Amino acid sequence: MKITKSQLQKIIKEELLKERGEEEPAIMVDWDADGPGDHPPKILKIHADSMRDYDRIVAEKGEEAAEAAMSDMLSNETGWLVLGWEWV
Repeated sequence: MKITKSQLQKIIKEELLKERGEEEPAIMVDWDADGPGDHPPKILKIHADSMRDYDRIVAEKGEEAAEAAMSDMLSNETGWLVLGWEWV
């Protein structure tokens, strides 16, 4: 049985949604917060548009690329360097 790329992407997306559940996903971020000023919150909810981008990148390029893209997005949105993050 052969499977097309779009079928595989759909399967991956469905599995990711099952893992995260129906609630808006959240992540815990380890910020490089040595500098002055108000630091961003440690736990952030991820907007649906960002999740769609994340899921698309996972399907097209893999989880490592999607995690790097999420880190870049967080840094761009907040102006703070992201040392790491994980789903909560």
